[in-house]
Amino acid sequence: MCLTRACTDRAVERIKMNGLTIYNENELKRIKELELRILKVVADICQRTGVEYFAVGGTALGAVRHHGFIPWDDDIDIGMTRENYRKFIREAQGRLPCGYHIQSPYHGRSCPYPYTKIRMDDTVFMEYCNRNVKMHQGVYIDIFPFDTMPDDRKTYKRLFRMFQFLTLLFVYRQTPDLTKKPENFRGGGKFILRRIIHYACRIIPYDLLVKAFDGVAEKYNDHETGRIACLCYPVCQKAYLSKKHLFPLADGQFEDLKIKIPGHYDAYLKKYYGNYMEYPPEEERFGHKPYKIRL
Repeated sequence: MCLTRACTDRAVERIKMNGLTIYNENELKRIKELELRILKVVADICQRTGVEYFAVGGTALGAVRHHGFIPWDDDIDIGMTRENYRKFIREAQGRLPCGYHIQSPYHGRSCPYPYTKIRMDDTVFMEYCNRNVKMHQGVYIDIFPFDTMPDDRKTYKRLFRMFQFLTLLFVYRQTPDLTKKPENFRGGGKFILRRIIHYACRIIPYDLLVKAFDGVAEKYNDHETGRIACLCYPVCQKAYLSKKHLFPLADGQFEDLKIKIPGHYDAYLKKYYGNYMEYPPEEERFGHKPYKIRL
C-alpha cells in the first residue's frame, strides 16, 4: 500500500473513532451543486437591490486558489457590512423565490445562530446538536455581518469576549444537545449537564439576548476607525481585520459565478491561513458529514 493511501485510511479510521462520517463523492458533489444554486439566488438579490457582499474564509480561499470550491469543502460563507446585512435581510424576505428560506435571529425564535443562513426547501442538512430544534434544516449558505471595530486591540478584545459570552448563552438557550452523540459514561454526563444549562438559559428572554449581542457588535459602527471584524468568528485575532485589506473589493471567480472577494486578498488570506497556496496534508482533506442529510 502506498504511503498516501495509508495516511488516508488512518484519517478515515480516526474520523470513525470520533463518531464522525465522511461524504461519498456523489453526496459532496450534490451539496456543492445545491449551495452554488443558493449563492446564485443570493447574488441576484444583492445585484438587484444594491447590496454589497464578499466571499470570506474558505470561500474566499476557494475563489483564489481553486476558482471555486475547495475540493473537499462543503460550505459557502459570505460577508456583508452591517448596513448591507440589514438591507439584505429586509429585501430577501420578499424577494427569495419559492423553494428558499431565510433563517436569522430576526425571523421567529428558533434560530440558534447569531448570523443568517439561506436554506433550500425539500433538503435536509441536520447537525446532531440541532436534531431537536424545530426549525428549517435544509442545505444552506452562511451570511455573516461585519462591523466597525476600535483600533485599540485591548478594547476590541473586550468586545470580542463579551460578544462570544452572549452568543454562547444564546446557543445554550436555543440548542439542547451536544455536537455529537455521547458514546460513554462521561459523554452521558456531559449530555445531562448540557440539558440542565439549556433549560436554565431558557429563562433569559430571546429578544434580550439578540439585542444584547447585536448591541455589542454594532457599538462602533458610527465611529471612524481602520478596523472591521465579524465577531461571530470564534478566533479573536483572525476576525480582526484592517479595512484596507477588505476594501475596495476585488472581482473573483467561484465556479461559473463572478463574485466579490477581499480587495487585498493576499493579506486577508495570509492572516487566516498563513501560506494559503499550500494544500493541507492529504489525510486532512475531508468534509465531515452531518447527522442527517437528504439531497
